[in-house]
Amino acid sequence: MPRGIYIRAKPPWNKGRTGVYSDEALARMGWNNIGRAPSNKGQKLSDEGRAKLSEAHQGQIAWNKGIPQTNETKEKIRESCQKYIPTEEAKKRQSYAQREQGRARRKDFISIPVVTEWRRQVFERDNWTCQFCGQRGGRLEADHIQPKCQRPDLVYVVDNGRTLCRSCHQQTPTYGRKSIGIGVQEFQLPLEVVL
Repeated sequence: MPRGIYIRAKPPWNKGRTGVYSDEALARMGWNNIGRAPSNKGQKLSDEGRAKLSEAHQGQIAWNKGIPQTNETKEKIRESCQKYIPTEEAKKRQSYAQREQGRARRKDFISIPVVTEWRRQVFERDNWTCQFCGQRGGRLEADHIQPKCQRPDLVYVVDNGRTLCRSCHQQTPTYGRKSIGIGVQEFQLPLEVVL
């Protein structure tokens, strides 16, 4: 507790006294508190309480301010911090896990009955044919012409869907995360494909 902030009219009753509690009483008090959580565990400090603590610590100087660290101490700190810096292999594993998580979310989205019905209606309307290259059957995907992130009201509208093969779908400007933050652009095919 900071000194000088709380003014007491008289000192506590046990200040400077020893032997107030017997050894047996001290042992009992110690054993009773083992495994007991503090009374304020899990409680968040209010903004007012934070402000009071901040004000109480104003002007205090850290105990180690001005004391230079030895090279040995600096090396120990550096070694202990190394375990928190991810290696390239860990970064690759993490990005792989994120991709897998994204695939799982996509599978969950596709398996929703409303989405499954929307895809089926888009495929049937387009006669199971890619609208750009003309491929019939194979790996076909239902593409949202206007992206879900920009027009969530058109997610289940059949007129906002088109059937594309995977290679044509990957070339669209709205494929995957490319559509985030851009306006909707119409996909343009090279002339040799259109002919």
